[in-house]
Amino acid sequence: MRRLILICMLMGQFCSAFAQSAEKNIPASEKQKKFIQKLFSEKRHFECIAETRRYLFNNPTIEENKKNALSYFIAANYYLGAQYSSAVKIATEELPANYIPGKILLSQALKKAGYLDVSYHAFDGLAYPDDPFLRYELLIRKADALIVLGKYDEAAREIESQEKFFSSEKLQKFSSALSSFPKNPSCDVSRAVLYSAVIPGAGQVYAGKYFDGFLSFAAVFVSGFGTWYYHQQGDASLRNFFAVFTGIFYAGNIYGGFNSASAVNRRALKKYNDEITSRFIPPYEPLRCTEIPEIMP
Repeated sequence: MRRLILICMLMGQFCSAFAQSAEKNIPASEKQKKFIQKLFSEKRHFECIAETRRYLFNNPTIEENKKNALSYFIAANYYLGAQYSSAVKIATEELPANYIPGKILLSQALKKAGYLDVSYHAFDGLAYPDDPFLRYELLIRKADALIVLGKYDEAAREIESQEKFFSSEKLQKFSSALSSFPKNPSCDVSRAVLYSAVIPGAGQVYAGKYFDGFLSFAAVFVSGFGTWYYHQQGDASLRNFFAVFTGIFYAGNIYGGFNSASAVNRRALKKYNDEITSRFIPPYEPLRCTEIPEIMP
């Protein structure tokens, strides 16, 4: 029994020594790659960025395509870490102008940062690639940027221009859904303003804001009555005081009608955008757009 235990201990020591020897024989760059893969799998994005930067520094002769892929990987980690301005900076300054995954990431990062109009113009001058996967991804992200801006007809035309490359029924349904978007807003802003100008609070009531409409009417009525009453009493000071507030409340009531109608339209637009997005646009995954041969397994 003692001999068996001794043999097992010796074998364990031998295996450990062999593993350490094998580990020593692995090149430093390979160890670094595995470490970057580990950081990424654990979603330690900023440590992953630092280690990838170090990898680039330690390998200055790396070929251009792989260098671009690694720079994109850094930008993707910034995006996944919600540092959108840094992702924009990398995509703008370190990646070629015709690098399609970088342009897609740039557009998505700008959209996340709130620069909606600029997010679409990130694609300016960018031609569709021959690769079907990238072509489809670019098409979907272009449509996404246009939908956010409420440019449904343009998004539909963009999809129709590429339908010949894809035998996809889903794309046809996507285009049809965009084309069927109701052109007239659910609440007419100019009508709400007119109603408020004629009857204080009527614009808010038209937009479904009944309590706000009642408050507007009450404020204008009470201040207006005070103006009339003190005018009848010959008290110029209080008359002027109430007259000023009557003007303020009346102007606020008109703005309230405009704002209430606009808010209704914004909510309707957001609801429609959310429905279209959930049906036809998959969530953006930056590393689905490209391969990182130097780093990713």
